[in-house]
Amino acid sequence: MLIVRGDRAVAEAYAAHVLDVYEQYRWRWRLQQPLRDAFQKLKQRRPKADPAELWKETMKTAAPSVIKKAWQKLEPTDHWQDFYVEHRDFLAAETNFWSAFGGVSLASGRRRDPARRRG
Repeated sequence: MLIVRGDRAVAEAYAAHVLDVYEQYRWRWRLQQPLRDAFQKLKQRRPKADPAELWKETMKTAAPSVIKKAWQKLEPTDHWQDFYVEHRDFLAAETNFWSAFGGVSLASGRRRDPARRRG
């Protein structure tokens, strides 16, 4: 945990990096969900099979289509960010988990002033 006081630019840079790392891992987790689902189906059909062998089979059969689909809808411009702006209310809980600055506090429904201290 890191607490930065007195240097908002540094705090914002750290927060942006944390969000970047989080989004990367979140994307990978979501990308792998069809693989986990395929593995579970194989495991249900063959409960006594070696999990390592089932995973190899999953990777051989399901992974190529998952990987191909993952790269199909990438946006080469900055328009990929539009989703986050258009759905900010839907994403508010996740955003406010990291930082309510400039956003709407879920607890009060009012905009929060980062310069105003609590207490």
